[in-house]
Amino acid sequence: MKIRLEEKDKIRRLLSYPLGIIQQRSPMPILSYVLFKVDKDFEVRATDLEVEVSVKIQKGIKDEKEGICVKAENIKNVIEKAEYESLLVETEDDILRIETEKGNFRWKTLPADEYPEQFKIEKSIWCEISLKEMADAVSKTEFSVSSERTRYALNGVFMKLKGSVLEMVSTDGRRMSLVRKRVEKSKGEIDGVIIPLKAMKILGQICSREEEETLEVIFSSVYTGVESGPVRMVVRNIEGQFPDYESVIPTDCDKKFTAQRDSLRQAIVEGSLAAEKDAEAVTLNFEKGKATMSSHSTEGGEAIRVVEGEYEGEDFKISFNPKYLLEPISVIKADTVTLSFKEKDSAAILFSQEESDYKYVVMPLTMD
Repeated sequence: MKIRLEEKDKIRRLLSYPLGIIQQRSPMPILSYVLFKVDKDFEVRATDLEVEVSVKIQKGIKDEKEGICVKAENIKNVIEKAEYESLLVETEDDILRIETEKGNFRWKTLPADEYPEQFKIEKSIWCEISLKEMADAVSKTEFSVSSERTRYALNGVFMKLKGSVLEMVSTDGRRMSLVRKRVEKSKGEIDGVIIPLKAMKILGQICSREEEETLEVIFSSVYTGVESGPVRMVVRNIEGQFPDYESVIPTDCDKKFTAQRDSLRQAIVEGSLAAEKDAEAVTLNFEKGKATMSSHSTEGGEAIRVVEGEYEGEDFKISFNPKYLLEPISVIKADTVTLSFKEKDSAAILFSQEESDYKYVVMPLTMD
């Protein structure tokens, strides 16, 4: 194997995907390695047995089929710390040599057949979606994923393909994010798979860094794959039953407050400044034409902030975890947002008329 890799920014960007999934403490020693492979293209692959990422660094290599495993930490150090504009990658027996314009690095390798087999997924159910739309969907769902390991089915984002619509949902039991995106092309349908959060974060990186216009999503009962240009990720779906999310979306809210997104966000930030760190809460007091955000501490602290807006309904007071309002407001791009609710102990819904593909449901706090 002898390959010259050009363009430092491209090398660092593409290698960041496989290197990013390597765990510091791997259950199997081989999982701390990455696979270098030549078969028409020069490809780098990494896996933690749950998520697999491969990137094609250079196409059209005229070389025999060859592969070696090299410790990921060694490659990462060269890629991130060495000074170079291009890299000469060369193997001889069990040694990998990387040459820069000013330096040489040598590492011992392991045979390619010691690396885990590549995940296999058939392209029978798939869709093609804009990278921009997928990036938006990821940003609007990843923050609602549960971190409680006992609720395994909630530790990822639920994806469902029906016709020309890709539906993505996440919940931690206290709030829920729902996004529906129209896809550009599709074949087949799937009732739903659950994608782990780690894979969603990598997907978000791909969508924000790559220059392709579209992303292909491939579904199966065991694996879900995404491909965009030189990057391919295949993830093992989380097993379990995702909750019936449609049933928790409120449809009978009779109170509605609409305000400028940035103004409402700032008011929540300021109104929650006196909230206790271990029990954060902000109270929203709605009246005609305005809402007053407030919080109090046991030490006598107080924060009050007023924001103007359009309010429909009787004067009403309701409390929320401020984080649970700020996170969805921060990913909405529209100029205005609406918070709609009915009772102090029933779910509220936050949305924007300008972004009809997104709904966010959140439970209020009980304040005695």
